[in-house]
Amino acid sequence: MPWEYRKDALSAVRHLRRLGIKICVLEHTDKSVPYNSLTEKEFPVCIVLGNEITGVSKEIISEADLAVDIPMFGMKQSLNASVAFGIAVFEFIRKLNIRSEFSAQCHKRA
Repeated sequence: MPWEYRKDALSAVRHLRRLGIKICVLEHTDKSVPYNSLTEKEFPVCIVLGNEITGVSKEIISEADLAVDIPMFGMKQSLNASVAFGIAVFEFIRKLNIRSEFSAQCHKRA
């Protein structure tokens, strides 16, 4: 998996957007949708997580194409960042695999 370090997250987000990658913050906002509601038009996507306490910065939220959150029941309103990331990535990969399997089946029939 290729990776690179950037000291400033905002510059990294702007760079990825210029490459055509959608920016998705995993954060509860007034515009967030459930994490499992993404469709294929949101891919490719970069998932941005914030600090455990302060969350994703307002600057990055304003640059994001979309915000997703994980609906929760009870008093607690957030999960550990690594747990939330695991849940979201699992769902995103599941959706990509379904799309890939469907595409492969269509190509076999052609």
